[in-house]
Amino acid sequence: MPAKHLKGVKNASLIHKLRLGMMLNGVDFNSHPGGVISCTHGESELNDTANAVRNTVRMLKAEGEI
Repeated sequence: MPAKHLKGVKNASLIHKLRLGMMLNGVDFNSHPGGVISCTHGESELNDTANAVRNTVRMLKAEGEI
């Protein structure tokens, strides 16, 4: 999804479900959805995060949220 469709969207319910979905997939965002990654994260953690995003988007699509 292009960033222009996400920017400025203030859907608290969707943001909450996104965060919950990511937690179910082993990733917790810091305070605001943004996917902070630090220098201590390596290739494995980056792949885990990408897979969590992919699985979360699939779950949200299955629920008809997006």
